[in-house]
Amino acid sequence: MSHIQSMAREWKLEWRQGVTALLAGSLGYSLYSAISSLFVEPLQHQFGWSRGDIAFVHSFGLITAFIAPIIGRLTDHYGVRPVLSVGLVLTATGYLLLSLMQGSLSYYYLAYFVLSLSGMATTGITVTRILSGAFERTRGTALAIGRSGLAVAGALMPMLLFPVIVHFGSAGGFLLLAAFILLIPLPLTLFWLPRARRVAATATSKPLAKADPWR
Repeated sequence: MSHIQSMAREWKLEWRQGVTALLAGSLGYSLYSAISSLFVEPLQHQFGWSRGDIAFVHSFGLITAFIAPIIGRLTDHYGVRPVLSVGLVLTATGYLLLSLMQGSLSYYYLAYFVLSLSGMATTGITVTRILSGAFERTRGTALAIGRSGLAVAGALMPMLLFPVIVHFGSAGGFLLLAAFILLIPLPLTLFWLPRARRVAATATSKPLAKADPWR
């Protein structure tokens, strides 16, 4: 089997995992950093908060960063599928909590903390683990495609979010983000990622001549 044929076979066998990783990484918590500015003015107008009040939540990263090793350890122990699934559900829950805001800054900070804390499970910690486990010969290409998906989502999502925020306020925008997570990457994670911890195995341990597990 030639090098090109073996690469093509790898994508034929593992494209479902590649698509799942692409969409989970593109629509998960990492997306919010690219579109959070869309919510600044609506929150100012709705609740009278200053930009400083709103931007203060970004300092939470200093705290939530310490959760990353724990997420990594859970992924090592349980595999990607359960950790990513729970992370997607909790991230959507964080958006739902933000959509219920009534003007309390304390509530805003608490809801955002829940979002940022649980969102760590939808970042590269789990997504790149899917790609590095599923792809060997084309691992670099797979990782590059997965990374580019976030840039594409960050460019396209404002076109969908802006009219929703204009008509339904910030709550509508947060609900739309939650809906995207629950309707796209979550089902793919549940149905297209293997139940076993195969995606957590090293790529060198998987034979290229294996049968298609999805048949």
